[in-house]
Amino acid sequence: MKVAFIVDRFPAVSETFILDQLTGLIRRGHDVDVFARYAPDEGVTHPDVEKYDILARTSYFGPPLAWTTRIASALAIIARRLASDPRMIGRALDPRRSGRDALSLWTLHAASSFARSASRDYDVLHCHFGPNGLIGSSLRDVLDLPSKLVTSFYGFDASLHLWARDDGPYGRLFAEGDRFIALSDHMQARLTDIGCPTDRIEKLPLGVALNELPFRARSAAEGDRAVILTVARLVEKKGLEYSIQAIAALVERYPDIVYRIAGDGPSRDKLERLIRELDVSQNVQLLGWLDRQGIRRQLDEADLFVLPSVTAKDGDEEGTPTVLLEAQAVGLPVISTAHSGIPEIVEDGRSGFLVPERDAAALAERIGQLLEHPETWAEMGRAGRTAVEARHDTDRLSERLERIYESVVPRKSDTERGT
Repeated sequence: MKVAFIVDRFPAVSETFILDQLTGLIRRGHDVDVFARYAPDEGVTHPDVEKYDILARTSYFGPPLAWTTRIASALAIIARRLASDPRMIGRALDPRRSGRDALSLWTLHAASSFARSASRDYDVLHCHFGPNGLIGSSLRDVLDLPSKLVTSFYGFDASLHLWARDDGPYGRLFAEGDRFIALSDHMQARLTDIGCPTDRIEKLPLGVALNELPFRARSAAEGDRAVILTVARLVEKKGLEYSIQAIAALVERYPDIVYRIAGDGPSRDKLERLIRELDVSQNVQLLGWLDRQGIRRQLDEADLFVLPSVTAKDGDEEGTPTVLLEAQAVGLPVISTAHSGIPEIVEDGRSGFLVPERDAAALAERIGQLLEHPETWAEMGRAGRTAVEARHDTDRLSERLERIYESVVPRKSDTERGT
């Protein structure tokens, strides 16, 4: 099967779940290309990018950010393609077809990038995140593609866009899309509430590569310092101010506690100020972006994992964070929040604890409980690993994704296959 992934920044270290889906399909014999809005600016990549030569499969379609350069680029596309493909140019610039994406010249740049592809006969356009589903819908229309349209939602796209009904931006996508994928029951219910057809949506959880995540039962020797880990983008919805406050509340009882935060983002300056104000610079470490090997080392060295996710002021929410699956897979007890789809992947009291959002005191209480009772770590870790093995093995989920594609792609006849 020929598949085109339509994604945001790629390959992004914070979205390894997309790369895992891509490589899973490649291993199953499918031909997958990637069309990304922009390249990431993180400076680190996953080793699978090189192993599978992913960049050779990747095209970038995002227009220049500066308007003068964007217009110049659009004029160059028009001059280059007007004689050979006037219909595509006219459709890409028609706001009746793709609305603001036409006026902002997004559709023109995306269609031009897609048209340069060596092959446009994709069986499936798999759009990752709802707004990219809108791009995929426009591409299918502008380029007269016979491809089936599949859109996966991951979190913010099912929360920031809750106002999207029949008269909103998802109205067209819900009407024209062939299949929609939600990460959790919580997300599936929310999407159907805003108009997603119930007969075209199904749940497909995120997966992790278990062979890359060796399990280790946690224990604490007398005198050892406890290492607590968070892996997250430094943005509001990760709730990191509350975990830092929780650590500050614990340092008097546990002065040697170490809290490591791997990741970067726009909230870094705010978090650095908070660390100084709470006088926990000796206990809290901001590690910045790490590559996959660096994250693996941190997971191996940690004793506990914390992710205090919250609903941001603009409505942004998590889906089911992959890092919580990875942490449980390697045997870490986790402390997180009763937020979005998290209760579907962390069993409160078995593989970890869930606390209310924005409750630093509750976080401190649960972290302190685990620090006080390290004899519970191994049992919690095993419960987490067992749950991830049963429901989040990336190889099994790749097979399920393949079946979703097959449910919308007509089987080719022997003549079409050339037999």
